[in-house]
Amino acid sequence: EEAGAVLAMPQTRPKDPNTMGNIFCRRDKGKWKGLGIPGPEMRRFEFAANLVAEGKRRQRARDKLGAQIRKEYSRSLGRVRKNRLGKLLAKARILKGSRLTLDLHTGEKFLARHLAMVKASHVIQRCVRGLFGRQAAKARTKLLSET
Repeated sequence: EEAGAVLAMPQTRPKDPNTMGNIFCRRDKGKWKGLGIPGPEMRRFEFAANLVAEGKRRQRARDKLGAQIRKEYSRSLGRVRKNRLGKLLAKARILKGSRLTLDLHTGEKFLARHLAMVKASHVIQRCVRGLFGRQAAKARTKLLSET
């Protein structure tokens, strides 16, 4: 009976050092190295996938920024943190977006109204201080003229 050639001693092959578990072929090393450069279809697919992921990330950032702006201008005029609102509005100008544009416009109007209220309060303070100062001066001159 002839079964073919029989090896006199068993041969062992060393394990390929570039293989990794659960990866069929590595495109950067080993015998599949030539496939490391993605073709135009793969590049187009990766670009589209990255574009969708970047769009979702920017949308989440817009939503978060819009919520922060709305929270700031929902505060009362006396409790508003105008520096924080100014920084948020500056970020919104860079990020853009339809809803964010509305929030940006509302926030700017709110800051303008806050500035007008601050100016009005300063005018009222000046008037009241002037009134009290004139009354005090009149009382002093009256006391001095009596003596």
